[in-house]
Amino acid sequence: MRRTITLRCDIDDGLRSQIEGVQRVANAAQAAIPVGYAGFLRRRGGYLSGRTSTVIEGNPLDEAASQLAAFDGEGDSPAQIDLRNSVEACALALDWAQDASFQLDQGSMRAFNSVLLRGLPGRAAEHRGRYRLGGSMVMNTATGRIVYTTPPPIWVPELMDSLQSQIAEWLRDDPPEVAAAKAHFGLVSVHPFEDGNGRTARLMADVILHRAGVTVEGMASLSGAILSRHAEYYETLTAVQGGEFQAVVDVAPFVRFHTSALWEAVAALERYVAALNRRRAMLQADAAGLSERRILGLLAMLEFSPVAATTYADLAECSPQTARTDLAALVDAGFVERRGRGKATRYTLTESARARLSEAQSGV
Repeated sequence: MRRTITLRCDIDDGLRSQIEGVQRVANAAQAAIPVGYAGFLRRRGGYLSGRTSTVIEGNPLDEAASQLAAFDGEGDSPAQIDLRNSVEACALALDWAQDASFQLDQGSMRAFNSVLLRGLPGRAAEHRGRYRLGGSMVMNTATGRIVYTTPPPIWVPELMDSLQSQIAEWLRDDPPEVAAAKAHFGLVSVHPFEDGNGRTARLMADVILHRAGVTVEGMASLSGAILSRHAEYYETLTAVQGGEFQAVVDVAPFVRFHTSALWEAVAALERYVAALNRRRAMLQADAAGLSERRILGLLAMLEFSPVAATTYADLAECSPQTARTDLAALVDAGFVERRGRGKATRYTLTESARARLSEAQSGV
C-alpha cells in the first residue's frame, strides 16, 4: 500500500472573508509604495523573513547582530551562518517566484533545505537536501516540549511524491492563500529532512504567495507575523495534526491561522509604507534639494543602522562610488555621522536626524 497524505479544507464564508481582506490590504500597500522604493522594500522584506524564520527555530542573535551578519557578512558562528543562509533562501524564493518556468516540486524543496543548512556543523547539515534516514521529533523551541512524532523514514519518499502531487492540485484549484497554508502544513507534517523542515515549509508558502502577488513582491513578511504568534503557531500545528502523523487531515484551523497571520503581515507592510511616506514628505519639505535617492538612503538607515558604504549602495540601489558621494554629502549636511576608519567605517543617522524622522513614526 502506497503511503499518501491528504489535506482537506472547506472554504467557508469566514475564510473567504479573510482571503478577501488579505487581498484588499495587499493592494492598498502596493498602491502606496512611492516610485523607486520597491527594491529597498523587497530587500527589507527578505531580511525580515529570513531573520524571523530563524528566530522561530531558536536562533539567538539579537537585531543588531543579525543586521551585521546579514548585511556585512560578519561572523562565522552557527547562528550567523544560519541567519545568512535564511536571508539568502528568502531571496531565492522571490527569484524563483518571478520565474514563469519554476515548479514547486521535490527538487526545489531539497534545494531550499540545502541552502538553509549549508556550512552549518553536524550531521543534518552534512545530509542537507536529502531525505532523512532516521526518526525525528518536533520540539516547540519556546517550551522545549516534544509536540510531534514524525512518520517513519521509510514512508518519506512516497509521502513526498503524494505531497508534490497535491501541491500541483492546490495551485490549480485553491486560492493561493489556501494553497500556501496547505503546502506549509504538509511539509511540516511529513518532516522529510533531518533539520530545517519548518524553515523550508515557510519558504514554500512564500513562493506561492510571492507568485500570486499576495506578499507584494516579498515586501510583507509572513514569518514575521508567525513569530509574533509563536505559541499559537505550534499549538495550531499540534491541534490539527495531533501528536503523530495522520494521512488524512482537516487543515481548516491551520489555514485560518495562516491566513490571519498573512493579513497581519500585509497590514504591517501597509502601516510601514504609510509611515515611510510621511517621513519622505517631511524630508522633502525640510531639506529642499535633497535627492530622492538620498532620502531613500536616510530612510533605509533609519531601519538598518549603522551601515557600511556597500550596504548603503545595496539598499539605495546605486554604485559604491555613488554611495560614498551620497554619504559624504549627508555627513556634511548633518544628517549622518561617520564612525570608524578603513574597512570598519560605518555610517549612522545623527541623533537630531533620527529624532526628526521619529516624529513621523505614529502608526508604525
